[in-house]
Amino acid sequence: MATATTAPSRNMTILLWVLRVLMAALFLFAGFAKLTSQQRMVESFALLPVGQWFRYVVGSLEVVGAILVALIYLQRQTVRERLGI
Repeated sequence: MATATTAPSRNMTILLWVLRVLMAALFLFAGFAKLTSQQRMVESFALLPVGQWFRYVVGSLEVVGAILVALIYLQRQTVRERLGI
């Protein structure tokens, strides 16, 4: 039995777009704070039993995550445009 899938409504598409942008921005800001040695981040990571190198690893992963969230969204949009969906 074949079922037809309906495209998400315009409001839902806008909501998902806004949430993705906010998520990417949060990852980017958090990663930036860690990579630029903000005092609060340095103090927070000083409480951990690992060195400050771990702050750089976490910050780098957060920045990469922000980029990937944005790229995956843009890639999906491009594929949909090419397929005419």
